[in-house]
Amino acid sequence: MKYCLLLLLTVLLQIQAQAQDYSRLGKMEKEHFTVYFSNGYQARATEISNLVDTAFTYYANQLSFQPKVDLLVLAEADWSTYSRFRLVYGMPHYDDQRTLIVAAQDNPFWKSFIPPLSDLPGQWKLALKNTYGVPNGSISAIAFFDILALHELAHAFHMQANINLQRKWMGELFCNIMTHSFVAEKKPQLLPALTVFPNFVVAGGYQQYKFTGLEELEKNYDLIGQEYPQNYGWYQCNWHKAAGYFYDHHGPAFGQQIWKAFKSQPSMLSDADWKTFLITQQLAPLVKLLENWPDFGP
Repeated sequence: MKYCLLLLLTVLLQIQAQAQDYSRLGKMEKEHFTVYFSNGYQARATEISNLVDTAFTYYANQLSFQPKVDLLVLAEADWSTYSRFRLVYGMPHYDDQRTLIVAAQDNPFWKSFIPPLSDLPGQWKLALKNTYGVPNGSISAIAFFDILALHELAHAFHMQANINLQRKWMGELFCNIMTHSFVAEKKPQLLPALTVFPNFVVAGGYQQYKFTGLEELEKNYDLIGQEYPQNYGWYQCNWHKAAGYFYDHHGPAFGQQIWKAFKSQPSMLSDADWKTFLITQQLAPLVKLLENWPDFGP
């Protein structure tokens, strides 16, 4: 019996060691974390990690907590080796341990949401071109996806601090609220890159998606993320839009208010108690989102 347990422990340690073997990647140290990057993408890794490092300080000051994280900036060739979303290059994510994973290259994931510019109505054609236009006359939403590294960083904060945000959608919304607040407060020049893409996706409606409800998301979270990535992206875009609404109407401390409220409630709540909790914690705007989803806000 002892031998079996020892063997199992050895295997688990070997798996863990393999999962953390970044020897084929480049490496650089930031103030708060280590960055690993695909060969040839040091400049991209520097750009993204500088943004993450600044956000780390902002989040830590807001939330009085500091997680331990690594940042991976990966080319498509390395994505399947290190990413949890192996079939969807470009979907940023946090591996639930300590690692933030983002794309080094422009990726096809965002392209699935935006038709050719020639097919867009005038209003969106101008907004998308002005925000994401590149020198060859096309558009690239890579600027939006770079900012999503900050969303994944926020996951590291609440997960490592063991903050029970009660519902998966609440965890995602919290990360978008922190992201939007940081950008608005510290990098306002990035607000168009953060907001135009999700607003465009939300404006396209939701009849084309298999899953649209928040309860559906709770029951099918992993399935949607792995097998319906565009549908998952639609949810995220709605949470991005809601995060902007909450910032505009409740200020930059709204994320901090959510953190403190949920920190005081470690055990899971029923649906009925969940709404009561939000109201008593002066988070009634979240009840409004819950009750009016997905037609929330302006």
